[in-house]
Amino acid sequence: MSDPLALIVVALAVAHAVLLIVIAPLRGWKSHGTIGRQRLRTAVIVPCCGDLDGDLTENLRAIAQQERRPDRLILVARSETDAAIPIMRRLQRALSFVEVVVSGRAQYCGQKNHNLLAAVERAGDADVYLFADSDIRPDDRWLDSLLEPLESDPDIGAATALCDLPPAGDSLAIATQALFSLHQSGFQRLLAVTWGGSTAVRACLFRAAGVSAEWARAVLDDWVLWRRVVPLARIVTVPVINSGAKSRARTWSECLDWNVRQFQYFRLYGALAFHTLLIAQLLTAVVLVCLPARALLLGLSGIEVLIPSIAYLILMTLLNLLLFRCARGRQIGFWQRLGASLLAPALIAFVTIAAWLRRAMVWRGITYHLDRHGRVRSMEVTAPALQGDVSTSVVHLPPIDAKAANVADQVIAAFTPAPLD
Repeated sequence: MSDPLALIVVALAVAHAVLLIVIAPLRGWKSHGTIGRQRLRTAVIVPCCGDLDGDLTENLRAIAQQERRPDRLILVARSETDAAIPIMRRLQRALSFVEVVVSGRAQYCGQKNHNLLAAVERAGDADVYLFADSDIRPDDRWLDSLLEPLESDPDIGAATALCDLPPAGDSLAIATQALFSLHQSGFQRLLAVTWGGSTAVRACLFRAAGVSAEWARAVLDDWVLWRRVVPLARIVTVPVINSGAKSRARTWSECLDWNVRQFQYFRLYGALAFHTLLIAQLLTAVVLVCLPARALLLGLSGIEVLIPSIAYLILMTLLNLLLFRCARGRQIGFWQRLGASLLAPALIAFVTIAAWLRRAMVWRGITYHLDRHGRVRSMEVTAPALQGDVSTSVVHLPPIDAKAANVADQVIAAFTPAPLD
C-alpha cells in the first residue's frame, strides 16, 4: 500500500468519508427558539401532478394542517384534466386560505417551473415564498421550522430541508436508492444547496436575484434558485425538518433513471462541483484498473494484485454503512444495506458518467432537450397520461361543511369520503 497510486485511491475514499461523516453534520441551522423572531407573511406554493398513487390527499392534508397555518396555500397544476385537480378543488372549497391555479402547458421551460411561476404571480404581498413538492408529507412543525431561520436572522435569505428520502421497502434496489439520497443530502448540507421539495426564500430576494427570468428558460427549479440566490444572501439547511418525503423508485430502472437525472442537474447547474466529481471518479477507475494490470506485468499474483481495489471497496463500504446508521426513518435489513454499500461505488461512477454523456432529460412524462447552460431548446410530452393530457376518471365527492370549527376539522371534512349506499 506504499504505491503512490494506491495512496491516491485511499486518500479519495478517506476525503469522501470525512466530508460526509465529519464535516457535513457540523453544517446547518441550529434552532434558537422563538426569541426575537419577526413573523413573516408566507405563501406556500405546491405544484401538483397526478394523485401520486392515492397519496396526494394525505400529503396536502399534512401541508394544510400545520401547527402554524400558512397565510396562503397555492396549489397549481398544468391542466383541468390532471388527476390532482379534484383533490385540489376540494381543499380549496374547504379552506379560505387555499387557492388553485391552472398554469397551462409550458413551452420554453420545465413544466414544474412554469407551474411555480404561475403561482408566484398569485402570491400577493407575501414576505416569503415557500416552495414544496406535492409528494412530501411533513410533520406539523415543518412550516414553522423552515421559517425560523428567516424570522430569526435578517442576513439569511433562504432556508431548505434536506433531500434525504427514507426507503419505502426492503428490496436491494430501494436500499440503493436510499443510499444515493444519503450521499446527495450530505453534499447538499455541505454546499447549502436548496431542495425544491421544501425551500423558503424571501420574496424580495427572489425578485432581486432574477429567479423568475431564469426559471422561465430552465428545466430545473432548486439548483437554479440556489445559483441565483447564493451570491446575494446566506442559505442554510435545516436538518431537523422531517419532510415526510419517500423515494418513489422501486426498481433498478427507476433507481438509475432518477439518479442519472439528479446528476444531470448537477452537471448543468453545478458544473465545477460535478466535473470535480467526474475527474475523481475517472481517476479512481483508472487507478483501480492500472494497479492490478501493472502488478500482473511485474509478476505479482494472488491477493497482492487486488489489495488496492479491496482496500478502496472496504473503505467505501464502511462509509456507506455509517451513512445508513445516520439515516432517519425505517431501517432496512443488514444484508440489503451491505449489498447496497458494496454496489454504490460502481453505481455512483456509472450515473456520473451517464449524466456526463446524456443530453436529453426525461421528467414526469416530458422529454427535454437542453443546451449546455441547462436552458430548454425543445420539449415533447412522451407520457401524456402523466401530464393530464388524456381523460381520467373523476370521483364525485360530497359537499363540504363550510362551517367546520377549525382548520383541522375542515381538512378532515374535506378528505373524508361519503359512506357507500
